[in-house]
Amino acid sequence: MSEPELPPGSPNPSVETLKRIQREEQSWADRIQTARADAAAALERLRNETEAVVHAARQEADREREHRLQAARAQSAAEAEKIRADGERAAAAAAQGGRRVADRRAEILAAVLGDLNA
Repeated sequence: MSEPELPPGSPNPSVETLKRIQREEQSWADRIQTARADAAAALERLRNETEAVVHAARQEADREREHRLQAARAQSAAEAEKIRADGERAAAAAAQGGRRVADRRAEILAAVLGDLNA
């Protein structure tokens, strides 16, 4: 069995089949290349969006931290002022009439040594 003879000038079916296969292969190669480029572009876009979100979150966290630090500083300063004022009141009360002998030293010495100082 031999291949049927083709009329002169007609294309060989095997060659046409190979050309069709090559065109299909090229079409699929182009589709794959396009899909890869689209995937790479989408990945880059997502990376950029993620970086922007992380950057914004960091800035917001920094602002919140600074706000809380300022509030804590103000609260600490108010507490320190209250403690200082309480200490000054206690010291003034102790100096005016404390019950301990050391608190009343000047008064006792004046009473005991009063006649000698005159």
